[in-house]
Amino acid sequence: MAYWGPSWGLVVVLGLLVSDCVFIQSAKRLTRDVRRIEGSAEMKARNFNIHKIAYVLLVFALIYLGLGFGFHFKWKSALDACREERMAQGEFVDPEVFGNALGVIFDVTYWPVYSRANIYHFGTPLATPCSH
Repeated sequence: MAYWGPSWGLVVVLGLLVSDCVFIQSAKRLTRDVRRIEGSAEMKARNFNIHKIAYVLLVFALIYLGLGFGFHFKWKSALDACREERMAQGEFVDPEVFGNALGVIFDVTYWPVYSRANIYHFGTPLATPCSH
């Protein structure tokens, strides 16, 4: 571990102050330029394109989340049915580790990974211990 004496600390602080001043000056120049071309047709076209891209990304995000929630609820119901079936047979049933909101977040976020792994290993996207 390197020793940073007081002189290095002073250099780092001065460097940060100078970089902040440069950033503030460039931000002021940028806002002046934006105000100058704000009413131009180029700016209106750029804003329209950004809004179109944002709407497309929003639609994809909503579809992704909708499929994720569908996957979570379908998989959760299949897993609950399997757990009840295994308990009725007298087998040991593992306790739920991620049964709370964290499990929902994992399922909704990583559902493509889970379904692809389940299809690869077990032939079905909603694999449970009962389907092996």
